[in-house]
Amino acid sequence: MDDIQQQVNEEEIATFYNKVEEIWPSNEPWYKYTKAQIEKFVHKNAFKYHDYGLNAGSGGYDYNLNCKMHHVDIAAEKINQLPLYTVASLEKLPFATNTFDGILCVGSVINYCDAVAAIVEMARVLKHGGSLLLEYENSFAYEYRSKLCYKADAQIIKSVYQVKEQQQWIYSYKYINRMWFKNYIYTQISHIFCFNA
Repeated sequence: MDDIQQQVNEEEIATFYNKVEEIWPSNEPWYKYTKAQIEKFVHKNAFKYHDYGLNAGSGGYDYNLNCKMHHVDIAAEKINQLPLYTVASLEKLPFATNTFDGILCVGSVINYCDAVAAIVEMARVLKHGGSLLLEYENSFAYEYRSKLCYKADAQIIKSVYQVKEQQQWIYSYKYINRMWFKNYIYTQISHIFCFNA
């Protein structure tokens, strides 16, 4: 079967991430660098102390943010020890409209789901005027330069993470931006920070 026609299997991804010891492997320089860049970015642009934030696909990691934070992930074992958590997919968030002051979604989380569905859901649960911090694997990355997926809007690829091959989506900046405009999301969010390490 053609890779493009295959879907990313949410159950397999959840099982895999439940078994992973460290989401950001400390013994691998690239992950160490990426995590440091994300932390720097998050602390510069993230939420205020009184904010109620959604950490979408958190893997149990809070980036040392000092606010009321609700963790969401499909990997239950990564978040079930936290005070505020919900096991759910970004494509179907079980929260009321206008619940969160800000949303943090980093670490390639939207690469494991339908980006459009995830964006629409995050926009729905974000309060009018809230901030969204988003980081994802994009098809303009240097590592894809010699591949057919380079600069593709949306395509399934095979990648290796912690010695396991898995399928995930990659998206172009242009595609993600079109989704924001197409779904009228720019009109309700005050700040959208798209970041790539």
